[in-house]
Amino acid sequence: MDEVTSGFRGDVGIVPRQFLRQFVDQMDLVDEHENYVPMTEYGFQPSESTPEEQLALSGMGAMVVDDDDAPVASEDT
Repeated sequence: MDEVTSGFRGDVGIVPRQFLRQFVDQMDLVDEHENYVPMTEYGFQPSESTPEEQLALSGMGAMVVDDDDAPVASEDT
């Protein structure tokens, strides 16, 4: 249980509920309004992508990169 709440510094009261409420509200807005982009609404500027994120964005998200940098097929479990 400590690992689950560590991001909230052990406080599992109001903070997680507020986060989840805002998250669900954003998902509803995305679903209801075709042109709504939450990243623009919140002024979010992403930092440089990690290699794993770049791989996922390239459409090869189902592939895993091995130590020798050759992609190998992965299996969903």
